[in-house]
Amino acid sequence: MSDMGITTSARLEALRALKAKVEAGYPTIAGFRAVFEDFDEYQKAWAAQYSLDAALALHEAVLPGWMLPMVSPWHVGGENGAVIELWSGGLADDSVTESGTCLARTWFLAILAALIALVEAKQ
Repeated sequence: MSDMGITTSARLEALRALKAKVEAGYPTIAGFRAVFEDFDEYQKAWAAQYSLDAALALHEAVLPGWMLPMVSPWHVGGENGAVIELWSGGLADDSVTESGTCLARTWFLAILAALIALVEAKQ
C-alpha cells in the first residue's frame, strides 16, 4: 500500500470507509482505488473478496510478517462461516479478529482491520 501524497488521517478515513462498504456488501471501485493506489494491490484487493488465493496474495503484499494463526469454521442455524484472526507476531494487542459467512471476504475484512490498526498506531 503506497503512501503517495495521502495524509495519515485521509488513509485512515479511506480504509474505514472501504471496510464499512465491504461489510455492507456494496464496495465501490473508487473505494478500493482510494486505499490501494498500486494497481497490483488494487487487483488483489478486489479479488480478495471472493478468492482465498487472492486474499493470501494481498495479505502477503500489504501485511508482511503478519500471521494467520486462527481460522475457526462454524455452523449455526443452517449458516456456515468462519472467524479469522491475524497476528503481527508482536504483543497480543497487535492482533485483529473478524467473523463472517464467506471465508475470503472475512479474511479481506481482517486485512483491512489490520491496516486500520497499523495506521491508527502511527497517529
